[in-house]
Amino acid sequence: MRNSLIFLEFNEVSFTFVRSYIKKGFLKNFKKIIKKYGLQNTHSEKEFSHLEPWIQWVTVHTGKDFDEHKIFRLGDAKNQSENIWNVLNKKNINSFLLSPMNAVNPENVNSVFIPDPWTSSSPTKNFFYNSFHRTVSSMVNDNSKNNYKIFDLMSFFICFLRFARFKNYFKYFKFVTKSLKQKWYQALFLDLLLADIFFVSYNKKKYPYGSVFLNAAAHIQHHYFFSSKVYSGNNFNPDWYCSKESDPVLEVYELYDLILGDILKTYRNSRIILATGLSQVPVEKPTYYWRLEDHENFLKEIGISFLNVEKRMSRDFLINFSNSSDLQNAETILANITIDDKQVFEVDSRSESIFVTLSFPDLIDEKTEIKLFNNLSKIKFFKCIVLVALKNGQHNERGFYIDSDNSIKDKQEIHIKQIYKNIISNFEG
Repeated sequence: MRNSLIFLEFNEVSFTFVRSYIKKGFLKNFKKIIKKYGLQNTHSEKEFSHLEPWIQWVTVHTGKDFDEHKIFRLGDAKNQSENIWNVLNKKNINSFLLSPMNAVNPENVNSVFIPDPWTSSSPTKNFFYNSFHRTVSSMVNDNSKNNYKIFDLMSFFICFLRFARFKNYFKYFKFVTKSLKQKWYQALFLDLLLADIFFVSYNKKKYPYGSVFLNAAAHIQHHYFFSSKVYSGNNFNPDWYCSKESDPVLEVYELYDLILGDILKTYRNSRIILATGLSQVPVEKPTYYWRLEDHENFLKEIGISFLNVEKRMSRDFLINFSNSSDLQNAETILANITIDDKQVFEVDSRSESIFVTLSFPDLIDEKTEIKLFNNLSKIKFFKCIVLVALKNGQHNERGFYIDSDNSIKDKQEIHIKQIYKNIISNFEG
């Protein structure tokens, strides 16, 4: 009989920092699982532009590296080649897939699929799953404004009542109250709820393969590495950004340690695989992350005609066009917008759309003006954007891997596409 397998996708977690916290007496469940099964390094892409989680997780899910799967954008899931759950489906093995990144619904009526908040693929037909995905997508993509719609809040509360486990109510209350002053607690709240959805919904007999993707650590590391008690560099976050008493990195690691302990206890007879895809390291120079406040109005103001705009993670958005002339005009305008001769946007153009990143890295204030490509028009940019983060961490190709099926004896690194083979092999024979 095949063993059930649970895949914990702890996106971008830096086990270099995890081990430092363990030495200080924290994270008992991480300590336990590392001691018992070992910790193996993974590697992925060499080119820095390919070190994005929506690329790495496709590699994990398909067993193909970027040169093979060619998926570059977040939202390109529909172009994905055969993946873990499609292969298992052909073997009549059902899956429970909670928020796998940049993935598409396998349309298997006996499996459960809930997309990540940035992917438009449809969830399994279920009132609560659909409500949760629709609501979280809306709230996550508006998180920089911190101005949520009443309908979204009501829908989210209904999903909370359906899935949140009573044992975690006090922790939810703590996250809500603290989020009034420290916004990053919202990410912890969401990941705890995702974990509770998994615990409430996953049945290893119905779904021999289950996976859950958690992203709060990636978000918090990007924003708050310098506030970690085990960070040894010379950078720091100003008090207005994060108080000296706070350690958001430890907070999210402690949440993951709690979730990991629950998984190990609840599913002690299942094979557990934990992977990070890639990881993060502290940056040498802090970088500002900005996001357009109103994408549609800004594009109209700078003279771009478009069909619609799809918001993506953080600074990214996708512009769709009805004709090539509008696309070419938009590409020319966006690629030539500057502040003090620095390019403001990075663009990746396709036949009907442009994927855009607001990549300007420096401080923007009330006096900052963007210069359009004709060098004649100038716009006060501060009124058009909101601060997403003061970047503390950047992507690193090294990832981390733990597998309860086999203690890792050697220190040899594996490519992350090997994870696909390890999972599929669990259900062979």
